[in-house]
Amino acid sequence: MAETPTPRRRRRSRLARELTSSQATAAARGTSASSIYIEAGPGSGKTMVSAARFGVLRFRASEDRGVLALSFTRAATAELSRRVRMLWGPTCLRWPNRIETLDKLLLDLLQGVRNELVTGAV
Repeated sequence: MAETPTPRRRRRSRLARELTSSQATAAARGTSASSIYIEAGPGSGKTMVSAARFGVLRFRASEDRGVLALSFTRAATAELSRRVRMLWGPTCLRWPNRIETLDKLLLDLLQGVRNELVTGAV
């Protein structure tokens, strides 16, 4: 009788179909503390590599650490979020994991500082 694939095996096989070998290497490269810079032309798979890397790092991270993906545009963050959910499921974007624009991240940080200054909480 054939073994039913687990969700993790299904994700791996889907990634194997969607990524080239060099893209898969980039997605899995380095440690959870390392960053990668992806530069390529339109339609080359940058977003898919980023989504794959996001999930890989999320599953490698300890429970008290998260993954942060930054972009300059809301359209890019929306597309990356959609692909992460498609590859890894909706729970992959729960706190402390985030996909944000740089502006939104800075706004959140500054609002936190402002609240600390107003309330005196540290």
